[in-house]
This record gives sequence, C-alpha cells and structure tokens, in this order.
Amino acid sequence: MDVIKSRFKGYKWDLVQHKDMRSVYKLTKDDSPSLYIKIYHPTSLFQRLRTLIYPKTLKEARMLEKLKRSGIMVSDVVDHIRHGHVSALVTKAISPSKSLLDTPHTEQANIMIDMAYSLLEKGFFYKDLHAGNIILDGSQRPVLVDAYEIMPKHRIRDHDIVRLFAQVASVYNTPHDVLTKYVQRLSPRKKADELVTIIRETALSNKRRMVKRLIMRFLRQSSFSEEISTDTYRAYIYKNNHIDLDDLISRHRQNILDNTNILKYQDKTQLSIVDGYCVKSYKESRLLTKPYAIRGWKGLLTLYLNNIPVPSPVAVVIFKDRSSILITKALSLPNIDRVLYHEYAHMDFKQKIDIARALGELIGHMHTINIYHADLKACNIKLSQPSIDFLFLDTDRVIQSRHISKSRRLKNLAQLNTSIPTHVSAGIRMAFIKAYTKVTGDKPKDLFRKIWRLSSAQDVVYCTDSGDRVESWRSKSNSHHLEL
Repeated sequence: MDVIKSRFKGYKWDLVQHKDMRSVYKLTKDDSPSLYIKIYHPTSLFQRLRTLIYPKTLKEARMLEKLKRSGIMVSDVVDHIRHGHVSALVTKAISPSKSLLDTPHTEQANIMIDMAYSLLEKGFFYKDLHAGNIILDGSQRPVLVDAYEIMPKHRIRDHDIVRLFAQVASVYNTPHDVLTKYVQRLSPRKKADELVTIIRETALSNKRRMVKRLIMRFLRQSSFSEEISTDTYRAYIYKNNHIDLDDLISRHRQNILDNTNILKYQDKTQLSIVDGYCVKSYKESRLLTKPYAIRGWKGLLTLYLNNIPVPSPVAVVIFKDRSSILITKALSLPNIDRVLYHEYAHMDFKQKIDIARALGELIGHMHTINIYHADLKACNIKLSQPSIDFLFLDTDRVIQSRHISKSRRLKNLAQLNTSIPTHVSAGIRMAFIKAYTKVTGDKPKDLFRKIWRLSSAQDVVYCTDSGDRVESWRSKSNSHHLEL
C-alpha cells in the first residue's frame, strides 16, 4: 500500500469499497475526483500465487482496452501496478458523473438492456452485468467501470444470449416485446421467439433464487440488517432504520393493555400504531415451526424484493418463548374495500375503471412471477389516490415458488372477488379480469366464468368504517352481477 501511495502523492484518498480481497479508493485533487484505484490484496496462498502469475487487475486492464477499441465506453486505464502478491488498477475518474443506480427504475431498465445488446453484438459476454457497474457521464452516456467478469467470444451462441439478457430481465422484468426486439437483432426470427421464452423462464428462476439469498441476508448481521441479541429476544433491523426497539415493544404492549391505537386485536395477532410505525405482535408458534413474525418478514421481503409495493420493512423480533413481533412503517391509507363501499357511488366511470385495471395488472404480474398471497383480500390491500398505487398487507403466507398452479390463481381471484362490495358492477369486475389476463395470457371470459362459479357459493365479506359487512350474491338486488 505504501508503494502504491508513493506513486500518487498530492491526492486525497477516500475508501469507496472494502472487501476481503479488494479495496477501491477515490483519489481527489482540487476538490475534484481524478482517479480510482482498485487494489487486490489476496489472503489465500492460491490467490497470491495467481496474482504473481497473472493479476486480476492486469486482466481487467486489458479487457477495458479491448472494450474501448470495440466502441463501448469504459473507464480509461491510467496505470497498472504490481508489488509482490498485491496489484492495483488505476483508472481515470469520470467527472461529472452519477451511478446508474441513482436514476429512475425505467431509465435503468432501458440502459441495461441496451448495454447487454451492445456487449453481445460486439462479441462480449458479461457474467456480472448489474447497474452498480455502470455510471453515467456528464452527457448521460453509460460507462462500464468494472470489466473483470467480461470475456470475449469468437462466436455468440444461444446460451450467451439467454444468460446475459436473463440477468437484465430478472431485475427489471423486461417486457416480452422488448426482449423480442433485441433478440431478433442477434438471432433468426424463428429462433428468437423460442429464445425469448427461455430468457423469461431463466430470468424468473434467477430472480427467485436471488430473492431467497437476499432474504437470508436480512436474517443475519449483514449490509442489509443489524442483528440485536438480548436476554429476552433476538431481532433484525433493516438498514437505515434508527429505532429504539425496546421502547417500541414496550409502547405497543401498553397500547394493547390500554386498548389505544389498536388496528387489530385477535388471539393470534395484535396490531397497533406507535408513532410512525405499525407493530404487529404474534402469539408463540408451535414447536418445530417458524415464529409467525419470521413468516411475515419473509413474505414482506419476498414482495419488497420483487418490487411489489408493501409497507417499508423495519424490523422483526423473536422472543425466547417463540412469540414474535413484525414492525413496518405505518400507512395512513384506506383499504380497497372501504374505498369501494364508501366512495364508489361518487366516483366517475374513469376512476372506477382505472382502479380495476391497475389492480388487475399488478396481481397478474404477481402471478406471472409465481407469487402466491394466501390471504389476498381487499382488506389486505391499501389504495393510494389519485395516483392509484396499491400496497399489500398481511404477508404471513406469501410464497414465491417455481410454479403457481391455475387452481391457486383462481382461489386468489375468487378471494378478492368475494371481498369487494356487491354494488361494484360486473363491468368493473370484468375490466379487472381483462387487465389481469392481458398480463397472464388467459382468456378473459373463460376466467371470469370460473371465478364466478367459485364465488357464487360464498358470501361477500368486507370491512367498512362501521364494521364488517356480509352480503349475498343471491339477493334480488344483486342478481345482475351474475349475468356474465
């Protein structure tokens, strides 16, 4: 390190990233970023020998030069330094610049799919293409800043196309038509359709595995969570939530005793508001089963990490007796059933149809990425207007699997249908189904009939400001709902 620093005197050194084998520093002069230095300092004997023979930094420097010659924008290589088993890559800082991660999700998606195509089109495959490896220069052009996992290909094969586009599609849920447009530029039209199907399947599988890995990181001390262990409980607090956990637990329990700020009270669960937090306590779980709050935490994160809107996760607490607590940010928003009961008659047609379509598309998307919410009812979905945004609650039984069966999808849709007030017309319900099937590919009328067959034998149960309400489809005033 001293040898490297001696080569770059007069700069201010700031540590940007540190891992076991790698550190990245930003070198600043005159208050302006000038250079970045990536230093590899391996610890194992094998990696040290490898560095002596052919350092990773040298490999990356040569790849950056190849990419630049091909026309892909990359960081300019300034120097490469070797000193024993330590090596360093020095690149020129791009200023002004900003991380692609700091741009809107849609903009990220467009740039990422373009970058994947450009690499493949120029004969390169990237094993680790993600937004953290791309910055935007002053003209908003994407620049690759990490090239170690890039490799040149004499010939781009089908599996290269699938693997690289699947990396992007797994994060950004790239639409079918967008994938088709790019794949057709690299492959014959007849084969392109087949490849797009494989890409989407691979992306779903990649996403599911990634979400499971990330959830496990939320349940240990990591960059995502702070672990706290006391004599009475262990807890995991999601990053950037600076809370007094003992105070939140104590005040929630006092709410229960005083019957104040209560949102829900049952034998199994109690829900109260403490300041800006929603605190949900669960009774002790049975032996050999997971604490209920852990199930809720995993379900919450499953939706959250798949960009399905939920209240912001804050913390999960597990007590010695296997009782538990789940904490999220509180939301001052009404549930859909209350909105449709109290406000439906005063809504114009466009507002009604927009809500139905937006909800249909969102649940259709959930089902296409194989997420099943076992308690999908209107009372568990909050609605924000006029932007029409939804947030899902009660995540104790949310799972993402390899496949979600048709029967489970129908059960979800019937659950929702029987938790919506009966005065919501068949036309609005059909608008929901059409939006849903536009995403899933089902036939709208066939699905509509199946949902009604499941729904018609059940009462309609929903919440209002004055309490729960039960209605029957068979009442004379509601018979027109069954005509379709």
